[in-house]
Amino acid sequence: MAYTFGDQSGALYYRFPSTNRPTTDRDRLAFGFSSSQLHATILTINSYSREDLIRVHLASTLCYLN
Repeated sequence: MAYTFGDQSGALYYRFPSTNRPTTDRDRLAFGFSSSQLHATILTINSYSREDLIRVHLASTLCYLN
C-alpha cells in the first residue's frame, strides 16, 4: 500500500475486528516513509487491551522510537 498526504496532516486507522484480534506475544511490523518535514509523527500504534503505545517520530531529521 502507498499513501500520499499533502501539506496538511493525515491519518490512517486500522482496527482488528473483535473476533479476529492477534493473540501472539510478538509481532513484526515493517514500514517505510519519506518526508520533507523536520518534525513529524510517522507512526503510532495503540494497544487495544493494554495501555501500550509505540510511536515513531522525526525530530530534526532524526527518527526516534518510543
